[in-house]
Amino acid sequence: LRIKKGCVSVLTQPHLMTLPQSMAGKKYIFVAWSGLYGESYDKVALTPGVSTLADLEVSVNNLKTRSGGGVVDRELHLLWHGKQAEVSPQYNNDVTTVSLLKNTKKFRIIMQMLDDSNIDVDDYDFRIVSPNGRYDHENGLLGDETDEKVEYTTYHTENDSETGAIAELNTLRLMTDKENRLVITHKPSGNVILDISLNKYLNALRLQQYSDLPLQEYLDRADKHGIILFFKGMDSNGNYISVDVQINGWLIRKQEVDGV
Repeated sequence: LRIKKGCVSVLTQPHLMTLPQSMAGKKYIFVAWSGLYGESYDKVALTPGVSTLADLEVSVNNLKTRSGGGVVDRELHLLWHGKQAEVSPQYNNDVTTVSLLKNTKKFRIIMQMLDDSNIDVDDYDFRIVSPNGRYDHENGLLGDETDEKVEYTTYHTENDSETGAIAELNTLRLMTDKENRLVITHKPSGNVILDISLNKYLNALRLQQYSDLPLQEYLDRADKHGIILFFKGMDSNGNYISVDVQINGWLIRKQEVDGV
C-alpha cells in the first residue's frame, strides 16, 4: 500500500495498491484477502460509510448442502489473509506491507497393502471434516462448530501399480481450538476404516526445531501434508488386522486391532 497524489485504487503493480493522498496523516486498519475467486469463495458486500469491520465475512461457496453443513468436492483457489492495524501513512511513497497467511491446505493420501493384495481407490471415501467454512476480518472462524461442519472430499484420485491408492483433497485453515478430522470409509461395506484427529497427529510429527512454536503457528505455516497408510490383512468388507500411519515421512501410529 502506497500513498500518492491522486486516487488510484487498483493494483498498479503486482501486489502494490496506490492510495489517495487524502488518506495521509490518518489512522487505518488494513485487511487484505487475496484469492477471492468467485468459483471458490463468497464475500459479504460492504457499503462505504455504513459497513464496519464486523460486517466483513468470507466463506467457501458452492457447498453441496447437507444437514448441518456442506461438502466441498473440488480444488479450491489459494486463499490468503492479512491484517495491519494502527497504520498512519504520512508522506508520498510511504509503503505499508501487509503480511499474508495462507489459508488453503493440501493433503496427499496414499493407501498401501503390506500383504501384496490389491487396493482400488474407488472403493474408498476420503474426507476432512472441519467447521472452517466462514471467516471474519481477523481470519477467525464464524459459525457453530456443530451446525456448520464442512466435509472436504477428493478432487483427484488415482491407482498406481507401485504406490497404491492415491487421493488428494484440500481444506481451509485448521484451528487448534476446533476439531479437525480425517475420515476414510470403505464404500462397499460402509465401514469407517480410519477416523483420526488431524490436530493431534500433525502435532506429533513436528521436528524438534519447531517444538517451540505454538501449534496454531505451526499449522498456519505448513500448507502441504503427505499421509501414507499401510494396511495388512484387509478383507472385502474393509476389516483389517493392522494399520501404520505415516505423515510427512514420520511413523506416528501402529494399530494392531480389527478396525480403528
